[in-house]
Amino acid sequence: MGLLESGQHMNEPIHNNIGAWANANAIATEPAATVQPPAPDTPATWFAAKHPGLQEIHGDAVQEFLPVNKQERPSVRDVSEDFLAAVLGEVGSPTAPAVFVAEEDRFYIYSPAEGIFCEVREPRLEARLSELLLECARACVRKFDTRNLEFRFRDSSNLKGVLLRARGLLEVRQDFFETDLMEFVPCSNGMLRVADRVLLPFNPKYRRRNKLAVPFQAKAKCSLFLNLLLQPALEPADVEL
Repeated sequence: MGLLESGQHMNEPIHNNIGAWANANAIATEPAATVQPPAPDTPATWFAAKHPGLQEIHGDAVQEFLPVNKQERPSVRDVSEDFLAAVLGEVGSPTAPAVFVAEEDRFYIYSPAEGIFCEVREPRLEARLSELLLECARACVRKFDTRNLEFRFRDSSNLKGVLLRARGLLEVRQDFFETDLMEFVPCSNGMLRVADRVLLPFNPKYRRRNKLAVPFQAKAKCSLFLNLLLQPALEPADVEL
């Protein structure tokens, strides 16, 4: 029994060493690849993926035609003016939404680069929609006959109908650009929150059409303001405050 027990004790480190060696020299295996969902390849699914949320509100972006003859490819028979018009709005383009001010008969679109809403001419909006339709056509050309998307629906005559619908869908009140005027000041480098003098990033939610030409600098001092206005009227100790 003593030899057996001794043998067992002698083998235990050997087994441990073999196990450690096996773990150290195991063949590395590639992690399981994440299965990516297939890219949308029909116009209706492409638009739904490109502008999430619009399909639930306005229905499909296009009317697809599926031929009985298998030799023919499916195609697009019509487009939804409501869907395309909403593409320009807050839900369809949350980072660069467009609005229509009926009293001024003008469209405005938010510019992320400028941080304010800028007037935009209707031909520019038409060009934006035309580019979108062409992008969809190129993405779906393998399965669909996309000629209508490439040509017919990109005609100005068709796009004007979309913009006419946009005038109704994107219309805002006359005071749309007059919210929180005393709470936030649009500077050239961001939105200054007056209450605590904190500079915030630009955002379309502030609804501004104009901004100051100068940046906000928390530690900046205006010598003209100090010398001509404050110093003649206040004690030096009060000026420092």
